[in-house]
This record gives sequence, structure tokens and C-alpha cells, in this order.
Amino acid sequence: MYSKILLSSLTVITFLFINIGYYLYQLVVGRMLDVESFGVLSSMFALQFLLLIPSSIIGSLIMRYVAMYQHDGDFSKKHLFIYTLFRRIHKPLAWVMGSGIIVSPLFTSWLEFDHPMILPCIILTAWSMIYVSFGRSILYAEGKMGVFAVNTIGEILFRILLSILLIQLGYGYMVVYATFLLAMILSW
Repeated sequence: MYSKILLSSLTVITFLFINIGYYLYQLVVGRMLDVESFGVLSSMFALQFLLLIPSSIIGSLIMRYVAMYQHDGDFSKKHLFIYTLFRRIHKPLAWVMGSGIIVSPLFTSWLEFDHPMILPCIILTAWSMIYVSFGRSILYAEGKMGVFAVNTIGEILFRILLSILLIQLGYGYMVVYATFLLAMILSW
């Protein structure tokens, strides 16, 4: 009984810190960048989050089946499900993301981005976020909330601190966006 209450409390506290961290990230970066750079950075984040709608659906699917197999104690089915899902999703996802990176210079000029690496960086970040959401869905479904909390909150703190450092060193929004990608890769 108490473990369920503790787990629920840890879940609420973790998601509260995640949302506060995202708000602080936007606040700090928004104060440190000029208006145009922050606008482009916000546009990049919005486009990236649109690309992540399928990953949230797949993450829910992963949580459902991993939790079910975990509850039944059928660990071989759980591992087989995770392995099969990753194997079936990885190749088509790699083709879509690779094609997107190849075609991205056409869209970069059409969207009038001033840096040619913006769209490939968005695609790579979305790709890494998909895999991070898979891993976090598995942690959440297995009830490993301590690891989930440390992973998620640590990623946000790393991103805030690295962004502040790079902005203070004189780098622009593109490098700040790259910290988002680096934080995703490190948290995976």
C-alpha cells in the first residue's frame, strides 16, 4: 500500500520537476538569446515535437505490454516483445530519417532558415528522442521510477547548464539546439 503511494508521489514529483525544468530552460535561453534567435529556436522545438507524436503512441504501447509482462512475471515474452519492436521499427525509421536528412537542404531553403544544418539537426534530435522515449517507457513500465527520475531530471539540468555556458561563450541558437541533441544522446 505504502509503496504504491510512494511510487505515485515520485511520479508526480518527477513530472513536476520535468515541467519546471522545461520552463526554466525556455526562460533562461529566452533571456540570453536575442529575439530573432529565440524565435528560430522555438520554431525548431515546435517542429521537432510535431515529429514526435508517433513516438508517444509507440511509448504507450511499450508501457502497456511491458507492464503486463512484468506483472505476469513472463520476462522472456517481455524481452522478446522489446527486441521484436525495436527490430521492426529501427529499419523503417532509419530510412525515413535518412531520407529526411538527404532532402532537408531543399526544405531549409524553402523555410528560409539561415543555417543549412537546422533541419538535419531537428531530424537527428527527433530520432534520438524516439529512442529515449522507448527507454523511458520501459523504465516507467517496470516501476523503476528512481532511475527514470534521475535520467529525466539530469537531462534537463545538463541541458540548462550547457546552454548557459555556450551562450556565455558567444554561440548562437544552433549550438544551443545541439545541446538538446547531446542531452538526449547522453540520457539514452
